[in-house]
Amino acid sequence: MKRWMFRALWKDEQTCGEAWAQAHASALDAHLTSRKVSVCHWFAGAGGLYIYAETEEAEEPSVIPRDMALKFLQMWPGYPESKPAALMMDVFHDGEPASMDSWRGSRPVERRVGSLARLKPEMYSSYVYYHYQMQEERPSGFNQTYRIGAHENMLFSYFELPASLEYPKREARLKTNHTPQDWHAVMQPHFIPWEAEDEEAEPALWRELQLIYQYERAD
Repeated sequence: MKRWMFRALWKDEQTCGEAWAQAHASALDAHLTSRKVSVCHWFAGAGGLYIYAETEEAEEPSVIPRDMALKFLQMWPGYPESKPAALMMDVFHDGEPASMDSWRGSRPVERRVGSLARLKPEMYSSYVYYHYQMQEERPSGFNQTYRIGAHENMLFSYFELPASLEYPKREARLKTNHTPQDWHAVMQPHFIPWEAEDEEAEPALWRELQLIYQYERAD
């Protein structure tokens, strides 16, 4: 089983939103079913579209019909051809699924959360270093579904609630214990904060996105 994250940009921000997604839900459902995608959730915000997906195959999936993508999304340069959705690199994952059955099982999902952050470009390597260190020193530490993907300086996080942990817990690949205790203080300088929504609020590092489309394959 593989987990995926993608980033896309709308041609017209006015088209993005839950109403647009629901109007195209049948076509999206049919496409994802034909491509053997098991799970696919779309989140919108900050002019972009952020997609979380799960597949049983190792090959990168197509998560949107190409004709729909050409009409509504900007294309990313790529090899061997341009793409409507850019693959986001895995920066952090708390869990490592072995199979769809062991990963999903009968685990309830009450809420799916996607959030967006902006990373200072000069802090990218530091951010990856600290997150790999925590991932491999403290595996299955707080929520097996939590994952962060990166594309350019944008970070997309996804997790499901209630939180769940892998069992049995996988063995740590690092035998060190260097993950900072004051994690949030160490992380704060890595980000470009979002503007506060009101005068009394502090600038946020992560901004929650709107869930506009949900798909789970019917077995």
